[in-house]
Amino acid sequence: MPLKEANQFCPFCQSPNEAKFLQDARKKNGQFSLYECPNCGGQYWAPFSHPGSEWYQNGDIYNIKPDFSPRHIHFYHKYFLKVHPQLTDKIILDLGCGTGEFLNEVKKIGGQTYGVDIDQEAIKIAKHFFKLDHLENKSIEEFLNCENPIQYDYITLFEVFEHTDNPVEIIKKAKQSLKPEGLLVLSVPSRERILANLAAWDYPFHHLSRWSGKALKKILELNDFTNVKIIYLHKFGQLTEVFLDLLADKLHFQRARKFKKDDYNKSPGISKLSFKIMVKKMIIKMLYKPARFVGVKLMPRILAATIYPALLLFYPRSGVMYIEANKK
Repeated sequence: MPLKEANQFCPFCQSPNEAKFLQDARKKNGQFSLYECPNCGGQYWAPFSHPGSEWYQNGDIYNIKPDFSPRHIHFYHKYFLKVHPQLTDKIILDLGCGTGEFLNEVKKIGGQTYGVDIDQEAIKIAKHFFKLDHLENKSIEEFLNCENPIQYDYITLFEVFEHTDNPVEIIKKAKQSLKPEGLLVLSVPSRERILANLAAWDYPFHHLSRWSGKALKKILELNDFTNVKIIYLHKFGQLTEVFLDLLADKLHFQRARKFKKDDYNKSPGISKLSFKIMVKKMIIKMLYKPARFVGVKLMPRILAATIYPALLLFYPRSGVMYIEANKK
C-alpha cells in the first residue's frame, strides 16, 4: 500500500482518472509517494505541496551564503544565448532568476531584463553584484497574478518548473504575459535518464514532479502553446552530478568542510579532548583538498565515463530537457 494517497484529480491536466502508483520515498522531510497520470503522463509526488520560501532560504543547498561571489552561467543559459544571439531591445522575464547571472549576460547584449525569485537574499545579491533593475522578491504566482502592462518577448523558467506545486497555472499565466508568438523557454531534468532514482535532488522537497518530453509537450499543447521543441543537454554532466552527490555523501564532504572551518574555543590549558580535536582538525585540513579533488573532480568523471556508452545506446533521452514553445 502506498505511503500517501494520490490526488483526486491530476494536478496537471485535471483528469479524474485513477493515477498509477510508481514508488515510495522516505526522506528526512517526510514520506512521499510518486504517481503518474494515465491521461497526460505527468508524474507528481504526493503530498504535492511546495515547502515555502523559508526552506529555500534557510534549509538546503539553495541557501545563498553571505560570502557569495558570482558564478558562471549554466549550460542551459549558454544554449539559450547561442540560439538567440540577437536580443537587443527584446524584453525577457526570468522566473526563478536566482542571483542574476543569466540576466546579467542578457543585459550585456542589449536585452531588457526582468526577474523574480522567492529568495530574498538572492535578489539582494543580483542587485548588488550586477546592478540589475526590475527584480522582485515574490513567488512566481504572486508576480504573475499582479496587473502588469508589460508584454514579454521571452519568458524563461530554468530548473523551476519541477519545483512548483502549480506548474500548469504558472504556464497559463505566463502565456498571458507573452507577446503574440512570444516564446516560453524551460529546462527540466528528463525522468527518462539513466540512473534517475539515484539523484537525491529529484525527490521532495527539491523536485515535486518528474517529466518526460512527451508528457511536457502534451501539457504545453493542452495550454495553447505550439511549435514545441525539445533538446536533450548535459548528458555526461548530469551523470557526473549523480556520482558526485553519492561520493560527497559517502566521504562526508559537507561535514568535513564545516569541521575544518569551525573555530573551537581554546581554554588556557589544553585538555585531552581539545588536543584530540585539534589533531583531527589538522589531519582534515591536510587531507581535505586531495580527497576533494579525487571525490569531486576525478572519481565522478571516471564513473560517468564507464556508464556513458550505455547511456548513449539505451537512454538517448538522458540529461536535461531544454524546451521552447510559442504562444498561439
